[in-house]
Amino acid sequence: RVIERLLKRDGFDPCFAENGSVALEKLASSTAFRPKAIICDLHMPLMNGKDFLQRVKSDERFSSIPVVMLTSDEDVEAELSLLSSGAAAFLSKSKDPRVLSAQIQKLTRGGVLQEAA
Repeated sequence: RVIERLLKRDGFDPCFAENGSVALEKLASSTAFRPKAIICDLHMPLMNGKDFLQRVKSDERFSSIPVVMLTSDEDVEAELSLLSSGAAAFLSKSKDPRVLSAQIQKLTRGGVLQEAA
């Protein structure tokens, strides 16, 4: 909820999915819905963040959407792996949430964020 409040305060319009499978369904269910960026937790139920990232990046309909990975892990190897798999950024949940907002602003160039998964 902290991230939601911060994103709204910064002019974004976040939409949430409870896990990666639901996020993929939301992406695929509407041709009119096109998120400017996706925020994804590395550890999610049903589908982990790495699998979600691979599915998004392998689908030409979504491959250009920047994905920001969040985690409580401090694993450099995981960070390198996700960045090489197509993540636009990798942020620790322990960082100040304003860093996440700044990353989203940079990636969307001031546009409205329509999806945060």
